[in-house]
Amino acid sequence: MDHFLAVVSIPIITRIGLRYIDECPLPSKNNETFREYYNSVFPIDRFNIADANEMVFRTSVKKGNFYLTYRESLQKQKDEYKLFLDFDGFANNIPSEKYLEVTDKLHEIISQEYERTIKEPVYEYMRKKGD
Repeated sequence: MDHFLAVVSIPIITRIGLRYIDECPLPSKNNETFREYYNSVFPIDRFNIADANEMVFRTSVKKGNFYLTYRESLQKQKDEYKLFLDFDGFANNIPSEKYLEVTDKLHEIISQEYERTIKEPVYEYMRKKGD
């Protein structure tokens, strides 16, 4: 990328971002399992997860000079429910020589939010899935 930027001489990158979408397990569709697996924004004290056909949450927030759009959705796929975590981090008007620093920071912001959302059973599931 450095060579490309040197050749084309782009002084400012208008927008740069990283997006991660994670398909996460929900072995049993009940509040107890959901709480065991996730630190979710869903109001499961008010609406029982067992009764939900779909739950969707979206927020866009500013984090210093960066932005994060966070989406959380409970969806049925085939015969099972999964929680989809969608992290879209971005920054605007970046000096081209700082693109790597910015993408590293975006990755850090997204990773922190991911770690705040999932709990140990999900970590364990992801470790096994990667083997």
